[in-house]
Amino acid sequence: MSLSRLDVVIFGASGYTGKYAVYEAVKILENYKWGIAGRSRTKLENTLAEMGKKSGKNLSNIPIIIADVKDENSLLNMAKQTKVIANCCGPYRFFGEQVVKACIEAGTHHVDVSGEPQYMETMELKYHNLAREKGVYIVNSCGYDSIPGDMGIVFLEDKFNGTVNSAEGYFRNYYLNNKSSGPGLNYATWESAINGLIHANELKGIRKKLFTTKTRFSPQLKNRSTIHKSEVAGDRYCLPFPGSDRSCVMRSQQHFFKNDNKRPVQFQAYSAYDSLLTTLNVLFAGTILKLLSKFSFGQKMLLSHPEVFTLGYVSREGANEEKSINTISEVIFHGEGWKEKSQNATDEIILPINKEIITRVTAANPYYGAACVGLLLAATTILNESSKMPGSGGVYAPASAFKHTSFINELEKHGFTFEVVKLKTVTKCGRFKSKLVKMSSERLDVLIFGASGYTGKYTIFEGIKVLKDLKWGVAGRNKQKLEGVLAEMGKKAGEDLSKIPIIIADVKDEKSLVEMAKQAKVIANCCGPYRFFGEQVVKACIEAGTHHVDVSGEPQYMESMQLKYNQQAREKGIYIVSACGFDSIPADMGTVFLQEKFDGTVNSVETYLWSYALNHYKPKGAALHFGTWESAVYGLAHANELRGIRSQLFPNRGPRVTPKLNSRSIIHKSEFVGNRWCLPFPGSDRSVVMRSQRHFFDKDRQRPVQMQAYIAFASFLHVLGVIFVGAIFGLMSRFAFGRKLLLDYPKIFSFGMASHEGPEEKTNENVAFDMIFYGQGWKDKLIEPTDQFDEPMNKKMVVRVSAVNPGYGATCVALLLTATTILKENSKMPENGGVFPPGAAFKNTNLIKELQNNGFTFEVTKVEE
Repeated sequence: MSLSRLDVVIFGASGYTGKYAVYEAVKILENYKWGIAGRSRTKLENTLAEMGKKSGKNLSNIPIIIADVKDENSLLNMAKQTKVIANCCGPYRFFGEQVVKACIEAGTHHVDVSGEPQYMETMELKYHNLAREKGVYIVNSCGYDSIPGDMGIVFLEDKFNGTVNSAEGYFRNYYLNNKSSGPGLNYATWESAINGLIHANELKGIRKKLFTTKTRFSPQLKNRSTIHKSEVAGDRYCLPFPGSDRSCVMRSQQHFFKNDNKRPVQFQAYSAYDSLLTTLNVLFAGTILKLLSKFSFGQKMLLSHPEVFTLGYVSREGANEEKSINTISEVIFHGEGWKEKSQNATDEIILPINKEIITRVTAANPYYGAACVGLLLAATTILNESSKMPGSGGVYAPASAFKHTSFINELEKHGFTFEVVKLKTVTKCGRFKSKLVKMSSERLDVLIFGASGYTGKYTIFEGIKVLKDLKWGVAGRNKQKLEGVLAEMGKKAGEDLSKIPIIIADVKDEKSLVEMAKQAKVIANCCGPYRFFGEQVVKACIEAGTHHVDVSGEPQYMESMQLKYNQQAREKGIYIVSACGFDSIPADMGTVFLQEKFDGTVNSVETYLWSYALNHYKPKGAALHFGTWESAVYGLAHANELRGIRSQLFPNRGPRVTPKLNSRSIIHKSEFVGNRWCLPFPGSDRSVVMRSQRHFFDKDRQRPVQMQAYIAFASFLHVLGVIFVGAIFGLMSRFAFGRKLLLDYPKIFSFGMASHEGPEEKTNENVAFDMIFYGQGWKDKLIEPTDQFDEPMNKKMVVRVSAVNPGYGATCVALLLTATTILKENSKMPENGGVFPPGAAFKNTNLIKELQNNGFTFEVTKVEE
């Protein structure tokens, strides 16, 4: 390059970002020859006058170059007059490539503040080799997008002293003093964002060409849920960050992998907000923007009326200066990996993750102050330290360009902060153990949520005995009702429950659910139907680091929770266990009991449920509460959802075991229940048992047991009546009008079996159940779960599980015992947390023994070999 060239030219200097670049240049480029460029001399002169006055400097002698993005010759002429172009002229989708081409032709370096992944990745795809041949560096995203993110990861890696597997970045802005009113972003930033949304589908094709080989490392860093709370971000609510930081980081990491033989860091970016309301508002606004950006009319509306769609945050006049000056950007990085260093990029470290680090990058006025500082320091770094940069030129993201330079040191001299907040070696088992929640001893041990409901009040009654040595409380949305039910159950038990803690929480108020969950170690959730009211409580428990048990009998809900939240629960070290009542403790734990007692290999189990009255009592009125009826109505109405859920939950089919257990005829007699007539049991038992069996196969290398469930009736007439009611129920549940009738008139359509009032207490107390298990298999054991026997089955076993008051007595006892088992024996439970059915969760604990101590019977009644 000619010595007569300027060192740096700020192009687009009369634009909003450009004029702030001029202001920062007064200090940063004090010892350099620099100039400005644009298409209007008058506007450029005005910018120099304005920024000169603001800085107290005379800028009238700063060179001015006229160049227009619509005139390629003018761009080339501009590029020939400088060593580096600092390009502030966006949106870069429309105005960036012309300048890049001119710089390559002129042999001039180029830096910009783009936050547009399509533009940046296209430039690398199209011009990397040309730039390298010319010996020039084209470095994009040198502003707020994405200096903190990309250089922040480089800083984290430098300080880690080991091998980083993954990092998560949490971006947050906050205000010094009081929050200033007025716009926070200039229109051009908005325009770039909207055009990025409009053309987001282009990225897949670009990346397919840019990254021709895929690399996969483990453990894989999974995306967190769309809305989540992060301890790293100060327990703030977080959303995926829509900026270009992840794009830049991944480009840099790919460069290090290919050129430096370094294992790439996996990265996810999130934005943090101080309140759930703000988070929901941002999510709603983002959804509207994404929707409108798909249509030409919507695109026009977004670009024509930015003030309307951002509630004044974006303005054509630019950001409010006071607001910009008082804005602080903070990015918190949480990195995990190993204290050991890998020798080669493709080496897999078989040790558990054993080291973590938290770092922070901060800067004031991120969008227009820090952004311009980053841009200009990128330019001076190229001028001063190009020998430390990769190759002899090319198109790069900031980190891959400046990793080995003093760029971070220069940023720190000009207002940025890069610091290590926390660095520790995890001595037990890495990622998941290091994140186990340490619950405060001030928390209640167990909190019964939905305590004023029908099931909830009987859970209180059973809690008087089951939870007598623990700290427990009740929760719901109505304090008066909760006080009333405590008084009612206290009177029934002969106990004063007036001092039992009461917490107010409503399923329609997520904040109240989180606050509730933070006050307990385990939530015993009695608030159904879980299809409508379950997920909110599960999410709150995960956020708060609180275990959760419930009495759901709804397969769609339970399997969806495992699909959506298993990973998050495991990362938090908490257990989410559904079906802890009559659905499906007897079936799931009964199958576990049979397997333990079998002393061989179980191939299949058939269960027969039989309920009966004690002491010749003749039940009167309903047998089911409306809540159970409502869950059944919606479960049948949406049964077709299960196939899709299961295809995601179990993408790989389990092993094919033989001989296959075939379903018996719809109506049949069974010797195991006194030759009574039987039908297929429509409850959740089979769903729950099969999930546990799949867990045992996947995690314990245990051959899965096949299972079918049936229900027995006193007479053939009862069977026909149930089939008739079931047919009507199934038909009506398919249609909205039919469901309305079923829910409005439960007594009529259940022939008195279900009601809003629920069963009479005397009926509950005089009903018992037996569940008979008929297991078949071999007396020998297999070495591998996929091995097959070449001889017929030669062993049979019959097991019985029984209890009184299955629907509302035994159910509540089981629910509370699962809660206490988690408290006392979680070290015997699988992995370090997750979403499980009861059998998978409690197989290795004393739950069955505790159930036997509290009214359940588990016994082997027959063995044949």
